[in-house]
Amino acid sequence: MTSTGSVPRGPPWTPPTSTSADYSASCHCGAIAYTLSLSPPLLPPSPTSDNSSATTSSDPSVCKVVTCTCSICRTHGYLLVYPFRRNVKLERGQDSMKEYRMGSKTKPHLFCKECGSGIWIDLNMPEPNDRLAVNVRLFKDVDLNKLQYETRHGPP
Repeated sequence: MTSTGSVPRGPPWTPPTSTSADYSASCHCGAIAYTLSLSPPLLPPSPTSDNSSATTSSDPSVCKVVTCTCSICRTHGYLLVYPFRRNVKLERGQDSMKEYRMGSKTKPHLFCKECGSGIWIDLNMPEPNDRLAVNVRLFKDVDLNKLQYETRHGPP
């Protein structure tokens, strides 16, 4: 895993590009399942000669995964990406979702009421920029060691 050295400014999401990739995800028990399209994708569009390590922190063709230092993200081990809400499709499990609100109570953290997996954070943004903060740890067939990371400092 790699991380950028300086403290980032601006929104935590990587700006969209002309490429995207689709991902499937589910909670630990499988009660909640969803798919999403992410632009840019988590990995470069074409394989590199050494595909055994993380991408470099300066690669603009990949989506940076955010590691946040706030108390809830640290406690739950969230690794976050920020797709547009319109690009996330819940396949099953609406009735299995519970929410927890902390701090300002404006951004519900949704989790599985059966297994406790942290699914996403609803950022409650106005359209056309409405996004979710989605936990990459639940993505199927994604090697977390090959992703590009960026640390964000949230409230303690």
